[in-house]
Amino acid sequence: MSETLPPPFGPAPRLYLDKVIVDINNTIPTNLVFLKASLGNIRDSLFHKAPEVLYQIWGDIYFFLINNIPLGKHSPQWKLDIQKIWTDAIEQYTLINGIVPSTYIPSAPIEVSAPPPTCQYDDHRPSSTPSSTPSSTPSST
Repeated sequence: MSETLPPPFGPAPRLYLDKVIVDINNTIPTNLVFLKASLGNIRDSLFHKAPEVLYQIWGDIYFFLINNIPLGKHSPQWKLDIQKIWTDAIEQYTLINGIVPSTYIPSAPIEVSAPPPTCQYDDHRPSSTPSSTPSSTPSST
């Protein structure tokens, strides 16, 4: 099966994803060997994915970034550079394909302040309070 998408993906979107991974890897400081190796593993898997599941690499890169290179209020420049590489890649993908990949890191760091959402079925669960069942203790009359 041939892979064809318009530029910058060209005939092989796999090569575009490879470029994104290489650009991110080149931005990571050389002393962070574990991060470089982890991203290298994602790159290796890129060339073993079938074309129809190639989109999974976007998710692999995304989860690598949020788990290993989190952004904060005072992030070092190399992290901000990686964020720019990632957002530029997403914007290019969206521009060409008309859809946003299933993963995306917004331009500003996300600060979570709200409690986690509750399950929509929480109100249908049995109550933890005892129901009005007869008491097992004998009454004294």
